[in-house]
Amino acid sequence: MKKIVKWIVILWMLGEITYSYQLVGFYYLLRIFNAPLSRLWLPLLINGLRFTLQSLILLGVLNLVLKKVPSIKLYALCSTPLAIAGLSSAVLRLSLPSEIGLRTLLEQLLLLVGFILLVIGLLRYYSKNLKAKKRKLIAYITAPTLAIVTFWTIIPIPL
Repeated sequence: MKKIVKWIVILWMLGEITYSYQLVGFYYLLRIFNAPLSRLWLPLLINGLRFTLQSLILLGVLNLVLKKVPSIKLYALCSTPLAIAGLSSAVLRLSLPSEIGLRTLLEQLLLLVGFILLVIGLLRYYSKNLKAKKRKLIAYITAPTLAIVTFWTIIPIPL
């Protein structure tokens, strides 16, 4: 039980960092409409929940297909570029609120690079830890495909 709680807490924190740029956007929206800032709890809840569900779906299906899951430490390390991209996007939103075109382009690019680095980290893990060539081939096909389906289709990264 402790291990499950640890996984969920770490994934939740990564989600809060990764989607922090949405929190900044929601903050500006509340300021424009003169709404109370106490309504920021909703995006906080959704940001953590979204990343947790994305990661659990991805890792659960990879576990079913490949019978192996990376440790939480390794998955958090692989997810760090995506979290850095989200945090950088939040800083961009705070520092360039009026440059919507440039900011959006940079945000999308950062999130795409972070996502690609997450997938590469998973592929490196599976290439080192799977022995049979057939299972490695399956990992090379399923990990990126499932990551794309999970992060862009089922519960999309809000691009």
